[in-house]
Amino acid sequence: MINNSNILQQQYVTLKYRKNSFLSGIFSTLRRRTIKMPAIRILDAAFDMFFEGQVENVSIEQISLKSGVPMDDLLAIYPSLDAITKTLSERSIAKLKATGEILAQQKGINTLRELISNDLVFFYRLEVDRTLLTEQTMEGHVSALQNFDDYFNTEMPKIYANFFSHNKDLLPSGDIDVHFYAHFISHSLKFFNFKTLVAYEGRPEGRKSVTEQIIGSLFGRNSLNLPTFQK
Repeated sequence: MINNSNILQQQYVTLKYRKNSFLSGIFSTLRRRTIKMPAIRILDAAFDMFFEGQVENVSIEQISLKSGVPMDDLLAIYPSLDAITKTLSERSIAKLKATGEILAQQKGINTLRELISNDLVFFYRLEVDRTLLTEQTMEGHVSALQNFDDYFNTEMPKIYANFFSHNKDLLPSGDIDVHFYAHFISHSLKFFNFKTLVAYEGRPEGRKSVTEQIIGSLFGRNSLNLPTFQK
């Protein structure tokens, strides 16, 4: 004979478990969002300070003030300035890499112009920020700068190698090793930053012209017009 009482009890336990699991899932999601939202505000505030040219003034206190995240909450998410700038560098690199990988799948001289311009602007700003740091302020940016250097030295050449693998007609010679030249181009781009160029040319339009001529020479051209240039 079936014991209806036992069946009802089992169903109640099952429903109670499902309800608790459902509520647990909701609360878990809410907790993640509670942590994520301040984290994004912190990173956005730090990014804005960099973009506004305030790299030498970036501090935990200033980021807390600008983001509206209380100091204790900020430190619970990012225990140091280095942790903030490291995470921010990872976010910036991911965006730069994603754009580069999309462009690397395309063909033609216009895509090459866009790819180089994209990287030049990014690293131009980075080198400007780097020159503004002192021994005292450098400590909060060590991991981020290492991330940028690692990307520049290892990941960026892969993107150019991918691009050149189906754009060999843009290389100055058909005998050039694609991977070798990808590294050569990537490392050549690091030359084009304000600190280096201003020693040769004080005018923004002059720096753009010099950059376009030298980059053009890397591809057997008199010049390579760049759609975007950081002055």
